[in-house]
Order: sequence, then structure tokens, then C-alpha cells
Amino acid sequence: MGNTLQLQNVNSEEEDGRNQLHFRTSSWLQDAKCSSMKSLQDICPTDEKLVNCAIGTPCEWSKLVCGPLRSGQQIAVVGKRVFMFGGGKYSTGFMHIKHTDDLWLYDFECKKVRIVQTTSSPTPRSAFQMSAGPDPFTIVLSGGSDEHGYCQDIWEFNSRTNSWKILIEKAMACGKAVPLDGHSMTSYEGGFFFFGGYDMQSEISDRLHFLDMRTLTFECIMTTGENPGPRQKHQCLIIKERLFVFGGHNHVISPGQRGETFLAVFCLDLGTRIWSNITRHMHGDIPRALRGHSCCYDDFSGKVYLFGGFDSGTFERTNKFFSFDTSCQEWKLLKSLNNVCPTPRALHCAFVLAGSLYIFGGNDGFGKQAKIADNWKYYLRVQPPSLKELAGMQHLKLQPSVFF
Repeated sequence: MGNTLQLQNVNSEEEDGRNQLHFRTSSWLQDAKCSSMKSLQDICPTDEKLVNCAIGTPCEWSKLVCGPLRSGQQIAVVGKRVFMFGGGKYSTGFMHIKHTDDLWLYDFECKKVRIVQTTSSPTPRSAFQMSAGPDPFTIVLSGGSDEHGYCQDIWEFNSRTNSWKILIEKAMACGKAVPLDGHSMTSYEGGFFFFGGYDMQSEISDRLHFLDMRTLTFECIMTTGENPGPRQKHQCLIIKERLFVFGGHNHVISPGQRGETFLAVFCLDLGTRIWSNITRHMHGDIPRALRGHSCCYDDFSGKVYLFGGFDSGTFERTNKFFSFDTSCQEWKLLKSLNNVCPTPRALHCAFVLAGSLYIFGGNDGFGKQAKIADNWKYYLRVQPPSLKELAGMQHLKLQPSVFF
């Protein structure tokens, strides 16, 4: 079996007073859907020029050279393995062109990436959601849009058998189709909460549903309090029995028209099922209203990290990076110590793993100027590699902290 792609950190700034390592850099020239795992030379032809690669330092961004670039894709983290599915190979800003149905595996212990050969799969799509399933080694995918329009299906992927199976062909709750485009899907106690998104009539929803993975049935969740209202392209996180909704937009606006000025944040107590609007209690470096941004929660620091997105009033993309402390509602604008950061983008993916935050893809322009953005890593803190990671690095004849 051939070698898989080796993933590399590339820091574009020279740094003084640090140990530096050298390796051969490569550029992604194509992302062929291989019938078997190909070598680095097969897919990423090597440039003989050597470049500097510094060991990662907290509060710094590093560019990654790894895998295909996508916009509107989704990722699911299973242990230290990250799966990426779908999205568009090209973008005009809001529209994704040439949807894909390929599934990629990023193995953060072996430091390799490869395409996963599967039996059947969901249709090529974007604007869907994907998360690790309640059963070990599974991933659940919901909805999105393909070339035929809105998708109402729910799929499950088994990473042991590399097989997809459809669980629900048409998601229904309380006699209505569950909105599954631009929605959020958040894992909780053997199922998932679904909020917002477009319904089959292209209306933006404010409904909250829960999918019980044991019975494969949707329940309409009744709540009280000040709810977020209709929203799509928002972000949801569950933190200590509270469901947080970050941003999104609730009405169609044109460039030049103004929506919400600052990022709206709502919180649902999952015990009492009472919504509260915590926007008015926020302080610090509060972000402007955003949609198509990313939010991740880091268990170690207890903070939410927000990156990028569209400014809902101007449609402009941003590359601002914030942390949010849910205990005191304080926002902080984060700066990179090495003055290197990703380009402005939206509709990207983000996740936290082993002390670092990763940004994958997205798009960073409109029309002919639009292109798929690259992949980045931000070091939240230094975390020693595991024994398995050290063994993988030794096998690749690399030093710790070079990759990831």
C-alpha cells in the first residue's frame, strides 16, 4: 500500500532565537479522487527548494499544506482523527460550484491524510451539518443542498467499515419538514439538537428540534423566554447544559442595507428550556454581526473561539479572531504574536484538537475573484505529543511539533 500524504506546517515568517527545522515544501496541484492511497509525490509533486519551518509557539498561526481545499464542507472529529466531507471545489462567494461527495481522513497521530474509499455516499452537497455520532466510530450527516435543491436526509458513516447508510430519507417533525439547510446540529445525550436554517419553502426557521438517535425520530422542543428568532448560517455550542447560539442572520438583506450591528448571542437552559438574550450583558471587544463564521469550544480554557465570517451589514469577510468567556460574557480580540494570520474568509470549518485550533478552507472573495481558502493552525498552548504520536513521528523520521 502506498504512502499517504504527510501534513506540513508552513510558517511564512522567519523567527529568531528558535530551533528551526527544514523540510521540502510542496504545493497542492490537484485533488484527484484516488482509487488507492497515493504517495506524496503522486499528488503533491515536491519542490526541491528548502524552506524554514519553526516549532509552534502559543498564540501564533501557521499555514498547513495538507489535503484538498473546500468551501461549505464539514468536518467531524472522532478521537484524534478528523473526517472532512463535501463542499465545493470552487466558489463565487455565496454559491459553491462543483459540489463533492468525497470523504477525507486527517489522522493526527500518524500525521497523514488520505481519501477514504466508501460504499455509497450522500449526494455531493454543501450547507449541511456533520458531527461525531453517539455510537463509537460513527459520524452523522444532515441535510444541505445539492444540484437538485434542499436535502432532507440523514446519513450515518461507520469509520470501521468505511460505509455510509441512510437513516432518514425525509426528516419530519410535528407534521412539517425539519429545516436542514444552513441549520445547526449539536450533539447532546444520545442525539442532536437542530436549530434554524431554511425550510422547504425557503423560509428561515426559528424552530428547535431534537433527533433521538435510538428511535430516529424528531421531537419539536417547546421553549419560553427570549428566543433568537429565525436564523441561518449561525453557530451553536452546548456548554455545561446550556445551548448557545452565536450570530447568523434572520432576514435577507442586500449589500448596503444594515442588519444587526453587533453579534447576537442567545442561551437556552436545557433544564428549564428558557431562552435568554445575553447580548446586552456582553462586554469587551464585541464582534460585529456575523454569519458563515466558525465557533469552537475549548474544554481546557473554558472559552469559545470565533473566527471569520461575513459581516451581516456589509457582506465583507473578516479574519478577526476572538475568544469569549461564557462565565463573564467577555469578548477579547486575539492577535498573533508572529503577525501572520489567515486571509478573511467565510463558510469555513474549525475545530480544537490537542491544544490547537484549526481553520479549514472557506471562500475569500466574490465572482471571478473568489477562491477557496487554505488551511491554518493556531497554537492555543503547548501540549506534549502522545507516545503514539512520537512513534509516528519517528516512523516518518521527523521531530516533534513539526506537524500539527
